[in-house]
Amino acid sequence: MRMRLAVAAAVLGATAAVAVPTTATAAPSTISSSWYDTHEDFNKNAACQQRGQWWKDNHTNVIRWRCDWTSTSRFHLYLLLR
Repeated sequence: MRMRLAVAAAVLGATAAVAVPTTATAAPSTISSSWYDTHEDFNKNAACQQRGQWWKDNHTNVIRWRCDWTSTSRFHLYLLLR
């Protein structure tokens, strides 16, 4: 019986050792976040960046923002939310 427990412990220990790096690298991706379209367009990138900073300063769920150049020659603001 002790031999079975020793073998089972060795197998479980080896499995756990292999699983630890996988769970450690997967931990940061468990934060749920998504990009939100603000439907705000700007003529200048600086104005878009300023508005993105305003959103981040005034709303705790904003992680970051991005200003994408659109086909209509304007900057469009997106927010990354938690």
